[in-house]
Amino acid sequence: MNLAVHNNQPVIREKWPKWPIWIESAGGIIAEVAKSGRWSVRGSWTGLPCKEEAFSKLFAKYNRASYCAVTTSGSVSLLLALEALNIGPGDEVIVPALTWIAPVTAVLNAGAVPVMVDIDKDTTCIDPEEVRKAIGPKTKAIIPVHLHCSVADMDKIMKIAKEHDLYVIEDCSQAHGAKWGEHFVGTVGHVGVFSFNQEKVLTCGEGGALLTNDPKIFEMVFRTKTDGCSFDEARQSLGEDQLIYDSEFMGSNYCLSEFQAAILIAQLDKLKEWNEKREGNARYLDKHLLSIPGITPLKPYGKVTQRTYYEYAVRLDTGMFGGKDLADICNALSKETGFSIHPTDVPVYRNKLFSPWTKKRYAFYCRDKRFEELKTKKFPCCEEIYKSLAVFHHSILLAEREDMDDIIRAFEKVKKYSNEI
Repeated sequence: MNLAVHNNQPVIREKWPKWPIWIESAGGIIAEVAKSGRWSVRGSWTGLPCKEEAFSKLFAKYNRASYCAVTTSGSVSLLLALEALNIGPGDEVIVPALTWIAPVTAVLNAGAVPVMVDIDKDTTCIDPEEVRKAIGPKTKAIIPVHLHCSVADMDKIMKIAKEHDLYVIEDCSQAHGAKWGEHFVGTVGHVGVFSFNQEKVLTCGEGGALLTNDPKIFEMVFRTKTDGCSFDEARQSLGEDQLIYDSEFMGSNYCLSEFQAAILIAQLDKLKEWNEKREGNARYLDKHLLSIPGITPLKPYGKVTQRTYYEYAVRLDTGMFGGKDLADICNALSKETGFSIHPTDVPVYRNKLFSPWTKKRYAFYCRDKRFEELKTKKFPCCEEIYKSLAVFHHSILLAEREDMDDIIRAFEKVKKYSNEI
């Protein structure tokens, strides 16, 4: 026996980069917030602009978008996008069947019906042709999710949306800084949604944001997240609130704290540098892993001009790994590398967390024909990818180039001794 999974010596012993990474400059910004007395956008003017407003402007500028609204999470951002576009009961929204559950849950929370469709196995993102087939009289929007290290085919999706007068909400929770042609993801569709949770490449623990170039959509989003209020930049008298009650509009409170915004400001300064390092190491891995029979890294497709990596992803031909189960191969790889390599998320329709029958508010969906269809509908590409795609977290790509050589050796070793798995 040669593999570490049988308590033999692994290829790699050293510790890997930890995530999140603390940035020293964040400490000064957080201290400034703490001393200011304004810990939320809801606080009164203290003589300085609030950090939520500052980050919103910086993130919009970074992505070359006109407007940005910051929220408490990516999941909430999806919900706010749907509500701002007046999508609710009686409407349908097309979503990929392979993704984290958040897009589907957001549609349900808006009172609308999610319509799951298959993915393109080359990108692992939503298949535009499957989108076209799923459009019906109740369809109001499409949510393409830019998954792993790929970008959905936005040209085809936007063409379909225009033909059928549909909204497009890009879920960019895994794609901060990726580009489709000359455009950053999140600015191609009508709205772009981002997550800043613990594991994302830009994080403050929990948080989210929406980008848009449409002032009306931005106003609706902002009011929806601030209990119906608008923001008055001109109100700059000490002790005066900048959120004003100037209309009859019902919203909720989804405002990020000033402490979280402070961390995001510091993190954003490092995003480009970290993304470039990840991409350089990923390309190196692509080149060398591709030379190992049975391993195929995900390639950039279409007009992707800049990739970001939430998860580095490779397809494994399990038949060339002794016919072993993907989960067992991943476990062997994890033991050799010292970090988690695992299959991608289970398709939504098979995810235990997708259980709408457990909530009374989703009863409408459990009675809907679209839910009934899931009992017999087939998603062959989702199933193929779930059985073959191995992924690992982006923080590993922040290690040094010689560490990438160790990862390559670990894959070679597991392939060579796959009969031992």
